[in-house]
Amino acid sequence: MRHSLRRYIPVHEDWIWHATLPTVAYGALLGVAFLIWRSPDESLYGVASISMLLLFIGIHNAWDVAVSLSLRKQQDSP
Repeated sequence: MRHSLRRYIPVHEDWIWHATLPTVAYGALLGVAFLIWRSPDESLYGVASISMLLLFIGIHNAWDVAVSLSLRKQQDSP
């Protein structure tokens, strides 16, 4: 059995989906938290929208990892 040490090198898309978008979403959530005292109804819509964005990002990232691992298993098999 041949073992190869392959290191994962993130590409531009990975930096966007795994680092940039979650950081922006959590920053927006912090901004909405400061606005909740001025307009609570609109802020709750903001919280709901950001929650949906984070859910979508999480699903995308989980799918990306699952596909990456399954493709790596196929390439490593003899």
